[in-house]
Amino acid sequence: MSKTGHHTGLCPVHRGEAAVTFADEEEQKAVMAQIRDDSDELDWCVFGYEGKDKLKLVDKGTGGCDAMMGAVQDRQAMYGLFRMTEMVDKSLTVKFCYVVWQPEGVPIMLKGLLSTHKGVVTTAFRPFHVDFFAAERADLTEEIAKHHLGGLSGTRSHVSTKEETGFQAV
Repeated sequence: MSKTGHHTGLCPVHRGEAAVTFADEEEQKAVMAQIRDDSDELDWCVFGYEGKDKLKLVDKGTGGCDAMMGAVQDRQAMYGLFRMTEMVDKSLTVKFCYVVWQPEGVPIMLKGLLSTHKGVVTTAFRPFHVDFFAAERADLTEEIAKHHLGGLSGTRSHVSTKEETGFQAV
């Protein structure tokens, strides 16, 4: 506390945003660390709402974007992170992708909260190279992710030769 009685510590709520927390913050941090660890097989995770203000780990696994999109649930707002690798100029590079899953049928009251949770949730998933919004499973596939990441790295513009360039789920 400061002399004026105001809390001086970090707060998960930013001005203009609704409070949202992780049901198990240690688990959230550990899973994110695993995904960011190139030596760990785990390459994706999905978090969903438990009530209107808590996020919990719903699933995690291997198989990249397509496996993660197979784990998202209909009528549930969710957030995911997956890791991909790309060969650029004979060097293997790692890329992280953040996903907001908001399919048809998400309860209207929750939809209203999603925009106010955006800043806090996005910060918890940082750093990432690209973010995706998906309302249908077909909105995000491994190929779509490769295409967007290729635009960021320049490999889609043939900076590297075809043999040297390639994305893969880790």
